Amino acid sequence: MRAALLPCILAAAGPAVAQSLGLATSATDQARNHLTAYDGNSHLVNVPLGPVSFPLALVAPPPSFSLSYASLGLTESASAPTRDLFMREDARGIGSLYGGGVICHLVTRVTMPLPARVPMTISCSITQAPWSIGPASALGRVDIEGDGVVEFALAYAGSSAQSTAVHDLLVDSRGVPIEWEARTDASGGGTFGTSLGTLLQLSFTEPVQEPAYGPTCEGELGCQLVPNAPFARVLVASLPGVSSMAWLLGGDQQVNVPIPGVACPLLCNPLVVLPVPLQPGSNGRAMIQLDAVFPPLPGMVWFVQGVALANGAFAGTNGVRIQT
Repeated sequence: MRAALLPCILAAAGPAVAQSLGLATSATDQARNHLTAYDGNSHLVNVPLGPVSFPLALVAPPPSFSLSYASLGLTESASAPTRDLFMREDARGIGSLYGGGVICHLVTRVTMPLPARVPMTISCSITQAPWSIGPASALGRVDIEGDGVVEFALAYAGSSAQSTAVHDLLVDSRGVPIEWEARTDASGGGTFGTSLGTLLQLSFTEPVQEPAYGPTCEGELGCQLVPNAPFARVLVASLPGVSSMAWLLGGDQQVNVPIPGVACPLLCNPLVVLPVPLQPGSNGRAMIQLDAVFPPLPGMVWFVQGVALANGAFAGTNGVRIQT
């Protein structure tokens, strides 16, 4: 949704700042987190359950035993404005009695201090060694929100493959869970064997947001800059899940006016009242998002607050201060 908002007044304002994107990753299911290698006997290495401490490297069995092999590497990197998480699996089996396999299933909760639209790029590649002959399987998949709906999947179909997709996440302080999983299995066949590698990567772009003001309320409001568009902003609010209607209020003054029966005060003089459609969030909240385009007047300042009707009562958000 896009909207043009009326200019207000010139005023001093704090600069927009990059907010801290939170990424908390855990392994929760042992049946979906282990490495195996077999040579007539099975060698099992479990991925530790609980919070993941990056980097993590596991091998089964020791690398010196080269006819069967399985490895897992979990790493992260940051290069502003991008945060990256990597899951790398390799499996090899030589001859008819040897093989290796890896399965790793992680849950990463993505959080922001203030609501924001966070682009997430999913990349997956499956690489087969040129000499591979024998049974093999590999898969990379991602379930956004952990609701059982797989938004991304790439499966091995007899040759190397690669795929990329971009999803926008509406993230607040409660977080959005991302379930991501890779499975790689290689079984030797006859004199030859099989070697496969799977790389699954999640890349998050940290938003730069305008400063917020006012008290903590039932709702949360964030406003982020749009790259290469100095007069465009994205407003995202997280509201009570029972909300039935929502508005954004815009004005030329920052105020703090208590309203009887409403927990959050009025934080701007509402010269503009804009209804905005609600959509369900990933954590039981109701979310709104608005792509706003401001007049091309550098140095102008606006004050914006969100309001929702929830169970017959009004619920407000903090305010944001926007300077073009």
